[in-house]
Amino acid sequence: MLSFRLFSAAGLIGAGLLIAPPGPALAEGPAPVGSRPAIQVLASPLQLRFTTAVGERLVRKYGLPPLEVSSMLAAPAVKAFCAGVGPDTPDIVALPRQM
Repeated sequence: MLSFRLFSAAGLIGAGLLIAPPGPALAEGPAPVGSRPAIQVLASPLQLRFTTAVGERLVRKYGLPPLEVSSMLAAPAVKAFCAGVGPDTPDIVALPRQM
């Protein structure tokens, strides 16, 4: 389970979003301030506008760090997402279909 819940898991799956599960670092508490200035999101070209709009609303409503949304095809986006946890990998992947 994520350390915070903005939507139900069914809502995230329905929206086509993948979010990294909490790893050992997240289980110990939040990351130090300044460790990453923005949440990195990869969105397929079909999901780019939707993901940007939802991200902007989440930032305004919940005070999250800004989202850096980049466009990438589905297969490379999932590959980058699954590459690990850290500043060089995306935090969220938005896809137009189920995996």
